[in-house]
Amino acid sequence: MMKEFKTYDNTILVEGKKYNWSGFSEGLYTDTSWKNLKCKIRKISEDSIDIYDYDDNKEWTFSSNDLKRNRVTFKKRKLIY
Repeated sequence: MMKEFKTYDNTILVEGKKYNWSGFSEGLYTDTSWKNLKCKIRKISEDSIDIYDYDDNKEWTFSSNDLKRNRVTFKKRKLIY
């Protein structure tokens, strides 16, 4: 059974699926934004999700509140065959 995670903007994310994601993070000294980067939903827990970012080659963990605070959005990837 595939696990699903509903984000603050009612997007349904499915474990194991690939998406393009965008967001904005305000830090103490710097602000960071990203747009349409490739990612994969690695693991969905009850209150958080693990996201693998292909461009940074890193895995991130976000709660629902983290996604909202960083204005993270997801779009399904359009695969070209």
